[in-house]
Amino acid sequence: DFGLVSYPESSKTILVTEWREETMVLAAVRGHALQSKAELLPEDLATETLVAFAPNLRIRHEIDRYLRHLGITMQVAAEFDNIDSVKHAMEVNSAVSFLPRPTVQAELTDRTMIELRCPWLNLKRPLGLIQRRNDTLGRTARGVADFILKGAWNQAPTTASSPKAN
Repeated sequence: DFGLVSYPESSKTILVTEWREETMVLAAVRGHALQSKAELLPEDLATETLVAFAPNLRIRHEIDRYLRHLGITMQVAAEFDNIDSVKHAMEVNSAVSFLPRPTVQAELTDRTMIELRCPWLNLKRPLGLIQRRNDTLGRTARGVADFILKGAWNQAPTTASSPKAN
């Protein structure tokens, strides 16, 4: 068996296969007060409310460290251990949150959320597959892992009726 985790770390018993890095964005619900700003400065966040990840998660430590580096302290409205709850709390609290872009892409596309323009924001979330170091993946698990690592799950399916690219 294997797991897909953020911020994977190898150990004596765990083997990591790096998968990808996801760009983090500062997201807000449509109509948020900062939406009218063409570009945010770090100090613009000093009075904003943040929906954050739970304090025990590595992603939270990385975000907090980055904000400290920029000299920013934000008021935390709520803390959650999963992205769906963070997104829901953003709506309820009219707050912002630092989230991996792929996790909010659907909301950005349907315009229920916006990405606030922060050219200074340089946060990534690494993802990787973990497995026991001395175990061999079974055929099915290996197939699924290969499918994920090759990015096939993220590509549009091809059918016989699909037009061919020139």
